[in-house]
Amino acid sequence: MAQVRNNVEQQGVLPLDCPLRGEIRGERSIMDFPFFALEKKTLLDEIEHSVGSTSIKIRAGGGGIATMYDKEILLYGASLICERMRRGEEVTQEIVFTAHDFFRATGTRNPGKRNYDRFNEALSRLQGTQIQTNLKTGGQIHRGWFSWVENAQAVYDDGSTTGIERLRAVKLRLCDFLFRAIQRDQQIYSYHHDYFRLGLIERRIYEIARSHCDEGPYAVPLDELYAAVGTRTAIRKFKAQLMEMEEQNALPQYTVTVRENTEGTSKRAKASETIVTLAERPRELVTILPSVYEAIAA
Repeated sequence: MAQVRNNVEQQGVLPLDCPLRGEIRGERSIMDFPFFALEKKTLLDEIEHSVGSTSIKIRAGGGGIATMYDKEILLYGASLICERMRRGEEVTQEIVFTAHDFFRATGTRNPGKRNYDRFNEALSRLQGTQIQTNLKTGGQIHRGWFSWVENAQAVYDDGSTTGIERLRAVKLRLCDFLFRAIQRDQQIYSYHHDYFRLGLIERRIYEIARSHCDEGPYAVPLDELYAAVGTRTAIRKFKAQLMEMEEQNALPQYTVTVRENTEGTSKRAKASETIVTLAERPRELVTILPSVYEAIAA
């Protein structure tokens, strides 16, 4: 990732696309498939996924494969583009924003040096990770390899007045694959603000629920959900994680239910016989007492 050091006056020529005033939003194709590493440690091995007829290969750059945590930057960038589209403004693949607004939008209060270091590392992984897939976006299939971020520049002030260099703005160019999905397909879904408090597996389950539960509960065999999530852990451990989510009622907006279909036998259910149901939580009804209603009406 390129770093540019200017003084504050020079940076004023960069028109900012932030602050983000609406919700964090994501595109369904990117929500529905396992494009990101679900491990905190640096992952250098090539990953291959097969979800139905969709194939995905992921290669690491020098900093490893981009993670679900790194994806926050793409969600924020997509949200800025969606906001401009809703206002009827022209959009391009390039966005300019401040790291401060990114942290605000994703729920990081009082970010420190460690947060900024991780932010820069995430940008490097997003630019270094290579993806190959037959998934169509915007009516096109990209046959070659691509990176999530084609170009990234971090603009700093030079510290001439304070003696401390500060990150002032970030300029990104998103890949064609993602931009086509946002601009042409426009299958855009909002994210609950508590999404950013979730762990890696929980984030994937939330995204799948978010993209499939519009018309009611989504029931899926355990082995199919396992493939869609893209975890490399053993399927029995994945099942245990889902059961823990069910017990702790851990997801915002959605519930997780795990049921084994063994028809009364004592044998252990196969992965294809275990059904996981993701469902939207019932919305709470607020009852207004007559006296309160009269006070409001008055």
